[in-house]
Amino acid sequence: MSPLIQLVQIRRRIIAGHAVILVTSAVSLGLAAPVSVAQQIFAPIAESTTTTEDLNGIAGAPNGEMIAVGDGATVLRRTTDPDGNPIWSSLGTWAAGFFSAEIFDVAYSPVIYPNGASWVIAGRDAVVETDFTTNLIIDQRPGSGAIFTPVLPTDDEVWYGVPDLGTFPSFLHRYDRTTQTAPGIAFPLGPVLAMCQVPGGNLRFVTTDGDIAEIDDSLQVTTLFDQDDGDPLGLNAASFSDDCEVISGGDAGPESRIYAAAVGGLLRDDGPDPWEFLRQPGAPPITAMVLLAGPTFPVELFSLGLRCSDTPFFGNEVMFRIGILGLRIDNLQVFNEDEKCQRDAALVTAPRSRGQTSARGTLTSDFQVLSVGVDGRAQRLPVATSLFSDNFETGDLSAWSSTSP
Repeated sequence: MSPLIQLVQIRRRIIAGHAVILVTSAVSLGLAAPVSVAQQIFAPIAESTTTTEDLNGIAGAPNGEMIAVGDGATVLRRTTDPDGNPIWSSLGTWAAGFFSAEIFDVAYSPVIYPNGASWVIAGRDAVVETDFTTNLIIDQRPGSGAIFTPVLPTDDEVWYGVPDLGTFPSFLHRYDRTTQTAPGIAFPLGPVLAMCQVPGGNLRFVTTDGDIAEIDDSLQVTTLFDQDDGDPLGLNAASFSDDCEVISGGDAGPESRIYAAAVGGLLRDDGPDPWEFLRQPGAPPITAMVLLAGPTFPVELFSLGLRCSDTPFFGNEVMFRIGILGLRIDNLQVFNEDEKCQRDAALVTAPRSRGQTSARGTLTSDFQVLSVGVDGRAQRLPVATSLFSDNFETGDLSAWSSTSP
């Protein structure tokens, strides 16, 4: 199988709460000369894990620790030595106490536990919050076959999905830390694919059909956008920006679309359809999307898309422009065509380096993305963000994934 890693550049600005196109300029940055922004993905660095099981999810903590989960009740911990080299270890003994089959999702929890970083881990039949010494069973249904995913822990709650119980509608649950109860909420909108806590407390979510909605503290659902039931998007992966205002997604349909949605425009009565997309007919399905850290000013968002296929795929960079309102998917490039399928990815918290310079400019941020996939595979992708002054505009930028004037 061959994974394809695609970098999509999403450009926006906010005017009166609405997302519109922004062109970076010397005026907006307070600089004497025009600049451009670019992100470059370097060659992947393979890492050796302790399993050959397929890995389905990965998440990271602020202290740099990362947890990956997968089939066969697999739970792995990744730390680093003083030189930054990865150390993978199995937490199979802990996992055996709660899971006997696939584990689908893991998320870092902001709640402080006695033994360090804590996590919410969700798989078939169970959802558990743990530091791997102290455990809190959020939900456990032995033998039910219930598939719990996705999960989103917050300071006060743990949200988790139950999209496959063989009944309609799908469910989204909220575990309340104060009352230690988990009232179920039925959603006729369909299975929840990704969630984000909006500043102020509401939970915002997107479904596989492309519906976008919010839930308040009273568990009331407000639909922000109801995708036409006759034309569902069929999203296979989605990711929110940190402020919950932008959604990046991809589907598994015959056109293999990459999507972007600006949520802010939906808050108007006459708001437009938030979903913009570009088509890649015949391309393999999207397996995961992750929004990367943008530059030091809120001009571009970069989204990393993972694909996998049994056959080779070759694509060219695509420029996609839309109207004055909404997002613009600016750029699409294909990388890493010869590696195995990757199913999920997370930012490595600690930056690889800062303040470096190169022949192409000054690096304003420099970080890494860790992806996991089939056969226990893990690979690290270094990513650099750079600013270019006008004296670089005529230089060779072919190695960079995207640039914007």
